[in-house]
Amino acid sequence: MSRPDEGLIHQWLDGECTPEEAAELERLVATDPAWAAAVAEARGLMAASSRIVAALDAVPRAMPQGS
Repeated sequence: MSRPDEGLIHQWLDGECTPEEAAELERLVATDPAWAAAVAEARGLMAASSRIVAALDAVPRAMPQGS
């Protein structure tokens, strides 16, 4: 694989790749700076998304009662 594939990276991070695909991606991340950067970016986006969802879960809901 010559350039990072965002979909494949997310599959790998989610544990949805075959062992062969996972091994190839691990090799690419370890040896190719573009793949390493793409994985770091994906991990950052996943972490940020998780923080946003957690913050939204903590917001009290103010719903008007009956009309």
